[in-house]
Amino acid sequence: MNENEISWGFYTDHNPFEPHCNAHPNNLVVLDPSKNENANLTSVLDLDMAYSFDTFVNTIEPDPEFFTDEENLEIQQGKYGT
Repeated sequence: MNENEISWGFYTDHNPFEPHCNAHPNNLVVLDPSKNENANLTSVLDLDMAYSFDTFVNTIEPDPEFFTDEENLEIQQGKYGT
């Protein structure tokens, strides 16, 4: 999901002090790798709160100490509050 810029696992929703996390074991299923095209071992469930880069709303003001990579900081600042 990271390679496709999809936020699914962990993000801040309405309350900045209670982040939402979809990345828990009962949101994953084990697959038979011999029966799927890409030989995947797991697949995700509960994608109703997954966001692409274009639809993700950043509700946390970027911290330059955390986002040390200049390009990443610029991206985070550009998405803040939109």
